[in-house]
Amino acid sequence: MIEASISIDPSQKPPIGETISPQAPKPPLKIWKWLVIFVSIVGLALVLAYLVMGWQKQKFGSSPITFLKSEMGLAGSPKPESLTPTGMKQWVNCDDVRKVIEDQDKLYVACLGGVLIVNKNSGQVVDQISLTQGLSNSTTTDLVKKGGKLYIGTQDGFTIFDLAAKTAQKFSVAQGLSNGANITLADDGQYLWVGTFDGVNRYNYQTEEIQSYKSELADGTKFSVVRLLVTPKAVYALLPANAYTPGSVARFDKATGIWEKFGPSAFLSQTNQHSRIDMSSLGLFANQVLVGDDHHLWQAEDKAGAVWLPLPEIETQLSNQEKLPIAIINGQSKSYIEADKKAYAYDPEAKKITLAYPQDETNNLLATASNSLPKVDGDKVWAFPFAGSDNQWLKWLELGTWRSGGLNLKGRPISFGKLMLLIDDQPVFLNFEGLWQYSQEKQEFKNLIKDTGLTSIENLGGQATFQPLPNTSKIFMFWQSCGMVCNPPRFGLFDYQTREVQWLNFSQTLDQKLKGEGAHEGELSLFYKSFYEPKGEFLFSLNNKKVILNISTWEWAFTQEDAVPTPGSYLMGHCNPAYKFTTNGNKFDSFTCPENVENSDYAWFVKTTDSNNSELWQGKRTEREPKPIKLFLAPMEYSPFNTGDQDSYQISKLTYSHGYLWVATNRGLVAYKPEDESTRLFSAKEGLISPKVASFLIGSNRTVWVQTEWGGLTKTSY
Repeated sequence: MIEASISIDPSQKPPIGETISPQAPKPPLKIWKWLVIFVSIVGLALVLAYLVMGWQKQKFGSSPITFLKSEMGLAGSPKPESLTPTGMKQWVNCDDVRKVIEDQDKLYVACLGGVLIVNKNSGQVVDQISLTQGLSNSTTTDLVKKGGKLYIGTQDGFTIFDLAAKTAQKFSVAQGLSNGANITLADDGQYLWVGTFDGVNRYNYQTEEIQSYKSELADGTKFSVVRLLVTPKAVYALLPANAYTPGSVARFDKATGIWEKFGPSAFLSQTNQHSRIDMSSLGLFANQVLVGDDHHLWQAEDKAGAVWLPLPEIETQLSNQEKLPIAIINGQSKSYIEADKKAYAYDPEAKKITLAYPQDETNNLLATASNSLPKVDGDKVWAFPFAGSDNQWLKWLELGTWRSGGLNLKGRPISFGKLMLLIDDQPVFLNFEGLWQYSQEKQEFKNLIKDTGLTSIENLGGQATFQPLPNTSKIFMFWQSCGMVCNPPRFGLFDYQTREVQWLNFSQTLDQKLKGEGAHEGELSLFYKSFYEPKGEFLFSLNNKKVILNISTWEWAFTQEDAVPTPGSYLMGHCNPAYKFTTNGNKFDSFTCPENVENSDYAWFVKTTDSNNSELWQGKRTEREPKPIKLFLAPMEYSPFNTGDQDSYQISKLTYSHGYLWVATNRGLVAYKPEDESTRLFSAKEGLISPKVASFLIGSNRTVWVQTEWGGLTKTSY
């Protein structure tokens, strides 16, 4: 079924204060007359519905995606209930693992963009949970499995996902949580403890009631919970120092239901009004609880009113061997002190440590873990990803026996990096493992280039282009890693047919020209539209001036022409790089891309406001003045800092292709049809793993490929 919105003109509403004169009551109708009227109304409604659906299908086609009317210059934020398109596929990124739970033959892996359910023997992804399946937020933080349900911590409360029924239930601020961000979870038999960005809560599995403990701990201030520990007698929470609190360790006594807070004076020999503590780990050793910051440890008996005793003798043993910083590996039945990527058994009565792992320095899983504090489920330590020479996705180490193993994902990459182009309607993307392509016919991924040198592009601020050269089988490659400053760029030619790579060395000629401009390679960056085919030129910018690379002569030219249009009114020009190869005699076809985002009747541009919000403007060639367009977008994701302004959004990319203006925003992908101002919104219901669209490609077969920030890759249709 296709749904349409109905616009109501506010000017047609009755005037405020208008009264309606009462009329004398009419005699009641007989029952049979009421029945005739009811049947007539229902019949008329069915006929009208049939006619409306037929008109919509003729106007918009058979796509099940919701169409809405967008009004020039008028704000609007409806909540369309769109249907999931047929043939939708999605792949969740899992290069940032938050938690792993092992259960029989499956692993439940909380990734940044959702949860993967993986066969632990084969590495095959058997299911995944994202926004489309009902996850409350696109960023996961923690995971607990109890019976046939997953309790998934996110940045908007936690989601209860029934693995058998495939249903999701959200619990966040509206359902009683003190806060919805930075969720950390701990199972406690009858209860689920929920730490948040501001407060700790207790959820009752049976009654679904939430008890919020904020005033008991905050003393009128804000506090966050970074770690929870459940013992037979109590629940402990680490409350780090912030602008509102000096930091503390909190203990909830299960017998009395009373909280205790241990501030700086409980741990430091001398304190003043500026004293702070920042505990980062805690664990249970017999009946003793250990807490620690990065360099010190304290111990207390698990009871009310306990005294926290420092452990200088342990710190001395570790410091003498240069084993700082210190952390605690808290297993289900075994706990260890970790320092310098080694695990030490601890005797809380004798207050002595002995090296437990590794016995062989050449095989140390803790040394390859990418996290300073390893993640533990049950009695296994999980190390993530890309660690070690074998580049396994997950590695595990069993506490006590110290047996280890690893697993790779089967049949798909770990992450989906950045969409680059379409070749024969098959998407090509770049990630930390190299250059990949997805075959729609075979429904499989293949690695075109295995080169970790490409990895740097995934760093924040990195940029790249993979540009096919017309009438050849070669692709020109450029990428650059940027942080506080940009590293020198890399150039290469990749033969798509033979899979051979030729690196281009411009160092000498480019360096000379750059020195003449008083610049260096790190200041050279891609222009907003990198390739201008009619002249066979690549466009770069240097100090906001255009720099041109001729692909026929491979010569550089520096100009005085501005690379970026007038500040505050910039173009988000971006072509839809879709190329033919196989059907073009194994050579790339020519590709035309206009200088501006436009068609024969309209042109579009984006303005950035003082508050860093975007405004989309449309200019008609027959009119002098452009007009703003307010788009219908997905609701803003929850944030404890959210101002609630549903009219604000940021545009990351703008493309005119296949008769639509495609607008990538942080609140979904929008396809806008200028002729009738209709709008198609692609969000979670259409398969987007996150509302924050990073890049997209439009195929010739009404297919849309969308890559979202952190989330992953989605194939949908329009």
